[in-house]
Amino acid sequence: MTKLKLTLLAILVGGNLFCYAQPEILPLYPDGKIPLSKPCNLVEIFDTTTDGRPNFYKNITSPSLYYWKTYKPNPNRNAVLVIPGGSYSFVSMENEGRKVAERLASEGFEVFVLKYRLPISTCMEHKEWVPLTDAMQALNRIRKLGFLNVGVIGFSAGGHLAGSLALLSKQNPYSVPIDPPKYVCLLYPVISFINFPSLSSKKNLLGENPTDSLVKQFSLEKQVLSKGSPILIIHSIDDETISYLHSELLFGELIKQKSHSEIHLFPLGGHGYGIGSVEQKDAPNWLPLFQDFANRNNK
Repeated sequence: MTKLKLTLLAILVGGNLFCYAQPEILPLYPDGKIPLSKPCNLVEIFDTTTDGRPNFYKNITSPSLYYWKTYKPNPNRNAVLVIPGGSYSFVSMENEGRKVAERLASEGFEVFVLKYRLPISTCMEHKEWVPLTDAMQALNRIRKLGFLNVGVIGFSAGGHLAGSLALLSKQNPYSVPIDPPKYVCLLYPVISFINFPSLSSKKNLLGENPTDSLVKQFSLEKQVLSKGSPILIIHSIDDETISYLHSELLFGELIKQKSHSEIHLFPLGGHGYGIGSVEQKDAPNWLPLFQDFANRNNK
């Protein structure tokens, strides 16, 4: 093979590696001391997409952050924590993790995708607090890496977890208090376990027969007690999995507290569209809305 062909091959390979770079995987608890854990024989599993990428993760006992570095110069050190959904029974790392991360990295964000523990009573104490404990640790870990402004995006049940970071973290008795995120974006989120509840998310997080006080505590519309992180909410009216009324309910409470918040309701899109109109024609083109919101609230 000639030197010219070798050079061209190197450029092509290098370009592909650049565009499809593998993330750096960071343990969420570097010292190995994972709070609220109990000894168990659970084995982490995942299925794969048609092209062989990890898709839905289950049985997670060692949570981690997947870090995609930006493709563009980013002097402000702005980072985004992405929290995939999965009704608290799996973590959708492909549709609501990798694809979103790679797109945001191409737009100049430093992106961390959270692979968090799912509430499993045989392996955890106080399982309802475990996902939030992991999310709080993730936010703290990212900040310790030197990122000044950290926003959060959450999808579906991951939206509930992202909203919990903003509204419920101060009530977590199993974690050191942290400052809330710089801003939060919730996409087709689970909000309430009282009104139009998502029965699968409620059962997976809180158990078969949770107390009324626990249900109220984890219903985010009941936790809007003061002005907090700016929140952007995006939902589709034709969502048959998580009703858009969840988002309306939270937005109404945020407005009462004069919170800097926005809601965008779209007629079509359904549920679980991840990156949006880039891949699903009738889904919202939410990325420009997010970028604008992030730019206004990163100052």
